[in-house]
Amino acid sequence: MDVENLLQIYQEGLMASSFQVTCTGLSDITDNVISHDKFTRLLPSGFVNEKHVWKQGKVICQELVDNEAGFHCR
Repeated sequence: MDVENLLQIYQEGLMASSFQVTCTGLSDITDNVISHDKFTRLLPSGFVNEKHVWKQGKVICQELVDNEAGFHCR
């Protein structure tokens, strides 16, 4: 699995959860197809940081606003 796909799964896990997200939890929701070690190695790799995650989340949020879903992004 390439880094972009892994990053997408990580970000979707963050956005879908209303609880604390762990690498083990993300592995569990993939039925352990992706090991928790892959997520653990992703975090310090430099491919993901809070600005990157917010940028991706903001795109989704803006789509919701554009669809008049009653959401407001800050």
